[in-house]
Parts: sequence; structure tokens; C-alpha cells
Amino acid sequence: MNEQENITLIKQCYDNFLKGDIQQLLSALSDDINWELPAMEDVSFSGKRHGRDQVKEFFKSLSESKARSYLSQKSSLPKATRWWC
Repeated sequence: MNEQENITLIKQCYDNFLKGDIQQLLSALSDDINWELPAMEDVSFSGKRHGRDQVKEFFKSLSESKARSYLSQKSSLPKATRWWC
């Protein structure tokens, strides 16, 4: 994938997240995805995960937290200097 294709994929995943369509988001991920949110105190959904099933559990934990409503209010993809896909 080139950079523009990566950006498009990330935007689609983020849009699916905002719509609550986690199954569609997961379908765009590699079977052997490595997903990491650095460990943070009192953040139950932080940490490392491997594979779609564990990433699905990440989104389940996220949806059970207050962070989901905060992230849902974001209307555009956050800026980043680099995305890995």
C-alpha cells in the first residue's frame, strides 16, 4: 500500500469506529495485527493485543469505559506524523 491508500484505510476504520461498526473495522485489519495502546494507570483497555479477537476485546473494553463517548465526539481523524498499516 502507498501512503494515500494507508490514509484512506485509516479514515475508513475511524469512520467505522464512530458509527459503532466494529465488525466492519475489524474486517479491515490483518489476522495477525499487533495493536498497542501504551499502558496507563486506571485505563483498563490499554496494553498490547495480537490478532483480531484480542483487538475486538479492546473495543469491547473501550465501549464499557467513559472514553468511548469522548472519542465519539471527534469529527475528524487525528493528525499524526506517521501511521503504520
